[in-house]
Amino acid sequence: MQLSFSARAFVPDFAHLNTLVVFISFVLAYMGVEASASHINELKRPKRNYPLAMFILVILAICLDTFGGFTVAAVVPAKEISLSAGVVQAFNYLLLYINPQLGWLVKLIALMIAAGVMAEISSWVIGPSRGMFATAQQGILPRWFRKTNKSGVPIPLIVVQGIIVSIWDAVLTFGGGSDNVSFFAAMSLTVVIYLVGYLLFFIGYLVLIFKMKQLKRTYKIPGGTFGKAVVSVCGLLVSLFAFGISFVPPSTLPRSSDSAYLGVLIISFIIALILPFIIYAFHHKWGHHHHNDNPQHLSAQDVIPAVPPIACGEHHIVPEAVSDENETASKPAHQN
Repeated sequence: MQLSFSARAFVPDFAHLNTLVVFISFVLAYMGVEASASHINELKRPKRNYPLAMFILVILAICLDTFGGFTVAAVVPAKEISLSAGVVQAFNYLLLYINPQLGWLVKLIALMIAAGVMAEISSWVIGPSRGMFATAQQGILPRWFRKTNKSGVPIPLIVVQGIIVSIWDAVLTFGGGSDNVSFFAAMSLTVVIYLVGYLLFFIGYLVLIFKMKQLKRTYKIPGGTFGKAVVSVCGLLVSLFAFGISFVPPSTLPRSSDSAYLGVLIISFIIALILPFIIYAFHHKWGHHHHNDNPQHLSAQDVIPAVPPIACGEHHIVPEAVSDENETASKPAHQN
């Protein structure tokens, strides 16, 4: 047993700012759950069932994450734990303890985990592709990205996504060096990019509740305007805190790795932040054709249950041929 059970061991030392970075892993664990809100209109009694589902999700996620992390920490010595390969290390210690000849089984398990991770990453790539495909249909991305195969899959868009993801993985893996720098940088980069969207969500919600009170909503936060404002302000403050703490090097990293961590994180975040503005600045060169003004929203039965909400798109992909026909039909006769 590699753990010591005591009250002090269960509570992190928050006296130092770099210890608070552990908060980032909890933020990352729940990111993407807001995607389920797009199906709230399909729930029976959403005012009761949706908050209940969120509470159950939080409790189960905390329990599963705690037990999984405890298993790894109990088996692998703290100084030897790799944050990106800790599960494989735990299997290695357990199986070799049972039988020193089971090294081949450890490799097989590692291969199966790698296959599962690749499948999960693939689902993450497919989810955002729906949003980017809709963006291409609006003329913000080049027309080439609107092309689909006979099954309605935007192959050019997915190929470019795969190339970009591979490049980012290479930068984060080889740019951070050792000491888990790449792992921490990748995790923090994911969090800060997501939090930019969350900050906009909460600011937009504050605008809605104060300036557009007349809008009819299926689900309303209890407590009237005051209750909505309290929830949104709390969310905004927590998001700001998490955003700021993400740029503090974790206490588990050696001081010599702080500059590498900050360099990879800041440069990657700046590139990810300004790239959409650069693309939008040149979108007029690719045309303003609205191929899909009314995208068809996905219902709950259309979503594969095994795919996490973070990886699911909210709209059906309308193939290029269909959208072109709709556009042609909508033009006046003298333009056809």
